[in-house]
Amino acid sequence: MTSYDWLSIVSLVGALVLVTSGLRARRIEMRKGLLMAAAWAAIFFVVSAIVAGAQG
Repeated sequence: MTSYDWLSIVSLVGALVLVTSGLRARRIEMRKGLLMAAAWAAIFFVVSAIVAGAQG
């Protein structure tokens, strides 16, 4: 692993901590949080598929 790989891992963990703390501060239930995460993942997948299809 290079130093940039470690930087990516640290950045990802930091982002996950921020998102988790934000959800906990709003007192969002785990089930609702997972549902929202699944919805965002589906949106990202659909948009990625559309862009990939448009590029050929």
